[in-house]
Amino acid sequence: RRNEFWLPEFRRVTTLFVNLGSYGIKHIEIVDGVKGAIEKLQDIFLMIQETVFRYEGVINKLFFDKGKANLLAVFGLPPFAHDDDAKRGVLCGLSIMGLLSKSGIEGASLGITTGLAFCGVLGSTSS
Repeated sequence: RRNEFWLPEFRRVTTLFVNLGSYGIKHIEIVDGVKGAIEKLQDIFLMIQETVFRYEGVINKLFFDKGKANLLAVFGLPPFAHDDDAKRGVLCGLSIMGLLSKSGIEGASLGITTGLAFCGVLGSTSS
């Protein structure tokens, strides 16, 4: 049996939401072409992923909303929970915004919140 089972519980977590602003699908297709767009987005998300992992957060999802690239990361989930997850989330957010600015991404925004969330496995592996 794989070691992926966690008991459902209310946990104090910090959630980080990153919106790449004006840097969306249409923008990168016009500037870089489709192949360049995919490569550029891959580079950006890899940079963000490395930053989130450095602060021991977990990427919950990457998604597009109205053609804009977004990312949701969480700090405080097992096995990477720490007493200072709120601080880690803020420091991670500041690092990401600095990296995006250096990469020429304009209009990016960031949201951070800390609070109780219900965390547990969704679905079932049994028939």
